[in-house]
Amino acid sequence: MINNLIYQTSNMETQSLAAILNPDVRHDFVMIFDVTDGNPNGDPDNGGEPRQDPIDMRGIVSPGCIKRRIRDSLALLFNESLYIASGTTLDVPQIAAIKDAEKAKGKERNSVAKSARQLIFERFIDVRLFGAVLTQITKIGNGGQITGAIQIDTARSVSPIEIRRDGITRCARAVKKTKKTKENEEIKGSEETQQEGLNQNMGAQFRVPYALYTTMGTYSAALAKAQGNPISAEDLEKFWKALALHLELTPSTMRGRMILRDVLVYTHESKFGSARTEDLQATLSVNLKLDVESPRSIEDYVITIAEAPKGVTMTRLRDVLV
Repeated sequence: MINNLIYQTSNMETQSLAAILNPDVRHDFVMIFDVTDGNPNGDPDNGGEPRQDPIDMRGIVSPGCIKRRIRDSLALLFNESLYIASGTTLDVPQIAAIKDAEKAKGKERNSVAKSARQLIFERFIDVRLFGAVLTQITKIGNGGQITGAIQIDTARSVSPIEIRRDGITRCARAVKKTKKTKENEEIKGSEETQQEGLNQNMGAQFRVPYALYTTMGTYSAALAKAQGNPISAEDLEKFWKALALHLELTPSTMRGRMILRDVLVYTHESKFGSARTEDLQATLSVNLKLDVESPRSIEDYVITIAEAPKGVTMTRLRDVLV
């Protein structure tokens, strides 16, 4: 689930799972994960290389990548139907919701749009969690833009990353190699580079030898209520469990060994929050050890956590999930 981490701290209370399931108050969370010999999030605009900030050379994992793995984990763990899933067409569930709304509300456009939007909320947990753009519903009325109750920031590596390019060989061609003829000169066989006389394709894959990443996310009870989002304690429990297991449930050779090191959840006393985001971020410090130039494991870092601000309760996710 979540790999154990030893912090330099004198105080870390163990809370109950119930503390982080209240949908009526704000929850912030910090996630720490690392990758060894893998590509945590390839950039299709850069040949699939690991995403990297061109200024400070730190690695990046996009929010969309993180949420995709959490969505897949929700489906695997709880057999949840997803609005955004591989191979689906987004118009289909919207049109179905509109037809069901018309049966109940008649043909008044804004009433139908409002009812259809609520049906989408009720049918898909990933819409309740992460939001969606409902283009078909927007065409008939207001409410097609849904901002999710949970937002996740871009993950950034603590240190600049190294990117290695490894050559790879496949012993089978993608397509049959065909000789050129005057009538059919455009046939070239495989589009990939082929070694003459060998049934092989040459390629490359990218990897990061090691990188430690951190990111922050927020559950906004105020936003959920304002949007009429029926998110529940059960939804939050499923989210926390999917978050805790999302790297284990979505393995890939290309991504190497990715480990979720810890998730710290900060629960506020109200729906608007009891402390500022920067105060919560300041409670966690991750620094490279002075005698280390090229980190190769989490042991090369010093991780320190301070007490949560007043009005905020901190829960370590690994301590409350079985």
